[in-house]
Amino acid sequence: MKMQEMTEGRVAAQFNSFLGLRHGPQVFVNDECVVIAALSSDPYVRRYEIDMLRELKEKKQGCGTLIICDKTTDEIDGLSTHAVELYPQEVPVEDGFRVMTDVTVGQVLGTFKSLYFGLKPDNPSTSGKINRVVTGVNIYD
Repeated sequence: MKMQEMTEGRVAAQFNSFLGLRHGPQVFVNDECVVIAALSSDPYVRRYEIDMLRELKEKKQGCGTLIICDKTTDEIDGLSTHAVELYPQEVPVEDGFRVMTDVTVGQVLGTFKSLYFGLKPDNPSTSGKINRVVTGVNIYD
């Protein structure tokens, strides 16, 4: 969502779980899409996620893959165009504690894409359709 906001809708972004991606949205992954995958630190869950990434690579879906993970492996490096290793120490960080670091990656990408389009990241909507402060929302009792 931040990518869409910061690029004034010029770049579409969509979130889905790895399992959810298999149930239809995978069709959207074409040769212009960058796949950004935040892998679980749970080894059991990660196996399913890696299977999905392997399938995308075998089907040549996406123009690149950015994998965000606690610690990279040779397999992850082989499936990604780029990998962001957040916590390279031996003790994995539980997924619930990774929210802020995982979100930061999207924020940084959105900022640079906004600058690429000549927009102002703090106020990217030249049309005024969206603002930093949401207005026009009623609060009902």
